[in-house]
Order: sequence, then structure tokens, then C-alpha cells
Amino acid sequence: MREHNPTGRLLPALERNILKYRALEMVIILFEIEHLKEFVITSIQATDEHREEGQQRIPKGAKNKVKLAWSALVAARSVAKAALPEPHAAE
Repeated sequence: MREHNPTGRLLPALERNILKYRALEMVIILFEIEHLKEFVITSIQATDEHREEGQQRIPKGAKNKVKLAWSALVAARSVAKAALPEPHAAE
């Protein structure tokens, strides 16, 4: 036998608020990831300004800056090759 819920199919207020909170957390994490990517790229470009013109790791107008940043970090041994993201996750 089914129980009758007088509020219909609505979730209780606490459960609705938990779902909203988790969704907000995911949005904040996505924002922080994008901020971290931009920080890494600008940091590498800032250190490249002290290098010769032909030695820039991420040129100003380059496409796929994130892949170039990963390559630069792996080449400098700042990140292990095993820590690279999955191919479908990299932009």
C-alpha cells in the first residue's frame, strides 16, 4: 500500500535546500577551476616575458592555452605526467 503525502510530490523544505546547496557548491567549484586555469596560464605567460622571444611556452594569441600550460608544467616537472587529466576532460 502506498503512503499518502499531503504535500504531493514536493520534497520537504530541508531536502530542497540541500539540493540547492549542492548545486551552488558545484557552480562555485567550476568557477574556482576556471579561475585556477586562468591563473596558471597568466603565471606562465608572465615568466615567459623574461625569456627570449623564441622560448615562450604560451604565446599571447595561442589556441589551446590549457594544453600548452599542461605541457609546460610537465616539462618543468611541476606536475607528474600521471596527474594529467583524461583526454576528454582537457580543453
